[in-house]
Amino acid sequence: MATVNFVCTHFFPFPGPAANRHNALVRVLLQEHDVNVIFTRDRGRNLDTSVYRSFPGDASRLTVRSVGQADYDPGRFVSRALFETLSALRLNLLNLRTRADVTVVAVPYLMLLPVSGLFARLSRRPWVLDVQDLIWEYGSFNAKGLTGALLRLVGGLCRWAVRGFDRVVTCTEPQRARVAAITPRPVVRIPNGVGMVAFSDLGAVLLKHRKHEDALTVSYLGAIGFPQNLATLLAAARLLWERGRTGVRIRIAGRGPKEKWLVEQLGSGAYPNVQFMGQLAWPEVVEAYLASDVLYAQLRDTPEMETAEPTKLLEYAATGLPFIYGGRGAGAELCRGFRNATLVPPDDPKALADAIAELERHWPGLSVSNRERVGRRHSSDALLDAYRTVVADVTAGPR
Repeated sequence: MATVNFVCTHFFPFPGPAANRHNALVRVLLQEHDVNVIFTRDRGRNLDTSVYRSFPGDASRLTVRSVGQADYDPGRFVSRALFETLSALRLNLLNLRTRADVTVVAVPYLMLLPVSGLFARLSRRPWVLDVQDLIWEYGSFNAKGLTGALLRLVGGLCRWAVRGFDRVVTCTEPQRARVAAITPRPVVRIPNGVGMVAFSDLGAVLLKHRKHEDALTVSYLGAIGFPQNLATLLAAARLLWERGRTGVRIRIAGRGPKEKWLVEQLGSGAYPNVQFMGQLAWPEVVEAYLASDVLYAQLRDTPEMETAEPTKLLEYAATGLPFIYGGRGAGAELCRGFRNATLVPPDDPKALADAIAELERHWPGLSVSNRERVGRRHSSDALLDAYRTVVADVTAGPR
């Protein structure tokens, strides 16, 4: 049995990018190892450790430590990079002070990767990198001016950092191939899964959901950033309003670099059918699903996004609710295995508005088979046991 330090930015019960995957990974690791979770949380949000009693195994084998992160404007890249770097330094310093046989760093946050890569190169213990998204390729979203130049610089640092880890884990095969091209270290694919607590909680949607006859509530629950391009959803909402589809209501919850932009857009009064709920705690997320009739997600129409497979899609499917996905590549391929999953071209407001209007006319109801498929093929126990092999390999001998 090894001791694993699991370093990440978001962890249960606080929602955020890749939090579902982090939760599932830790649950699997706990079956055979002691685990120290080291993550960031917003300052002012208290951590109630009693929520971890439901995790598998002896509770004494799980230690959770959090680093408070100051509030900042994620839409301003320079301030975002500064605050993320400071948080990444604090996470890694706490990691080094916490005894372990191996460190697992799980990223979607940009600055955690280069900082952790530096620490990995200086450390004697083995390090594993878990990649949810190829974040170093996101520079194309802000390719102009100083911000674009800084993003490309950080992207180069990230590629350098990847080569400092002993193993790299990706979610999809296209991601594995891209990462293998930049590092000589072993790269393995371990698909996404849904943690069993989240999966169990989402079962309430099938049991309690009731649709209003005269309305259709479409919800987006996730990160508010450049990859998601919520301008598409707002434009579709405007088209629906102009067409007289006043029974359609759009709800958005989450946070991210484009949150300020979203608030400004909604403050203009141009979107009377859109409501922004801010960031929700997990119990509030479950309630938001109960109040929804259709779920929505999107990744931009760029080559970088075609390798991504949002864990949000599995969470959506686990509710049984119909959902719409605007995207291509790995995410679209995942959706084809589910019922009542509507695929539309990304960044196409008209196609999205048409799909929502069709669901308002012919709502298909909830899908028990979708939930069963997630439980059978995408649960943490079914998919993430391969992490045991990764930990065993990196701790088998000297680094």
